[in-house]
Amino acid sequence: MFRTRTAFFVAIKLFLFAVPCLFALSSCAQKEPAPAEERQEKPEHAPSQTPGASEASGDTPGDAPAPAQPPAAADAPDRDAFGTDPSLFPRVLADTEDLLFVLKECGYDPDQGYHWTAEIENRSAHSLLFSLDQVSHDGVMCDPYWAQTAAPGRKETFTISWLPYTLEEAGLTDITQTECVLTVFNDDDYTAPALLRQECRVFPRGEDAARIQVREPQEKDRVLLSNDRCRITLTGIETEGEWGFTARLYLENFSDQNLIFSAENVTVNGIMADPAWAAPVAAGKRSASSVIWSLPALREKGIEQVEEISLPFRIYNERDYSDTAAQETVSVTL
Repeated sequence: MFRTRTAFFVAIKLFLFAVPCLFALSSCAQKEPAPAEERQEKPEHAPSQTPGASEASGDTPGDAPAPAQPPAAADAPDRDAFGTDPSLFPRVLADTEDLLFVLKECGYDPDQGYHWTAEIENRSAHSLLFSLDQVSHDGVMCDPYWAQTAAPGRKETFTISWLPYTLEEAGLTDITQTECVLTVFNDDDYTAPALLRQECRVFPRGEDAARIQVREPQEKDRVLLSNDRCRITLTGIETEGEWGFTARLYLENFSDQNLIFSAENVTVNGIMADPAWAAPVAAGKRSASSVIWSLPALREKGIEQVEEISLPFRIYNERDYSDTAAQETVSVTL
């Protein structure tokens, strides 16, 4: 039976993951892949890490593997692990008195997407709950919505997956580095602090091959809000999207704090129609996000055609609600 903390983690992650996942599985057989937006990659000089961060490149001076060349944008991403170098794995991401977390391999499958195969060992006398937070690939947020429990004294092997549609929405056609925070709790004591919060960086082809993905501005883009800490760009509107009326946003966090992008008291055609949208973006990262209104919900409010949306944006420090990075109401007229 799940403990209280496990139920909380799993309920949230599965709720966010299940609906789009079911849609993707039902429609993948007939949906042709959308052409990727023109994007550019630039070499990254790896940013400095906080003390205790784990680098899982496996490189040592003088033996860094040659970077694998990404395929043409039109090619289907059917390569093994997006060009992963198998010689770099397995890699230990965390090894403490209470636990062991080993990344055994990275891989890619056209149907199942990008995945990690990992092994965890619970060396403690308590059930442990493992999760990955603040996950990004090549600087773009991409959460696998994963949590896993392990009984005392047990070893477990499992798969962490990023399905093809999540990679497509994030604009990822290759993965050269993954950053995340490995978090572990005592699952038998909801009040206990985390046993581990470990920053991890994984380089599937070695650190020398790491790139940061930079989205090229498009002619249709509209910058809704911008300052020295953050930016919100409207990249498109789908009046009858897969899950309803959809506004596609590209969020950028220029600061060194984790930020929450949110919009409250949203109106459509002057009528309150709050989509309950909020999106976390880790320090220095970017995220492709969607604000969605279900068509039946809009019709219930007497809205047959969207003419104007008023978005009261507020972006704030994840650890300090009073620290506002930006606050502005933006109107979008169709």
